[in-house]
Amino acid sequence: MLINDTLHTTSPLRQRIRDYYRISESVAVDQILPIAEVNPRARSRAWERARKMVLQIRREQQGHGGVDALLNEYSLSTSEGVVLMLSLIHI
Repeated sequence: MLINDTLHTTSPLRQRIRDYYRISESVAVDQILPIAEVNPRARSRAWERARKMVLQIRREQQGHGGVDALLNEYSLSTSEGVVLMLSLIHI
């Protein structure tokens, strides 16, 4: 094996990095999840901000249908979009 699991260093930060290098996902989740918890007020603010953003986007796109909707659905970065646009040019 190239890496010795018992490798120790005098630097506490370096040692901590080594201790957590390639740990199992379940161990990582168990350690990170409690730290990642969001308090209810922050979660509520984020939810409300996201809701307002969605409503604003829907208002701005209201009345934009037809070609705009088609361009959004079939982008020129896909082969289907290129074929569709070339077909529309011929029409």
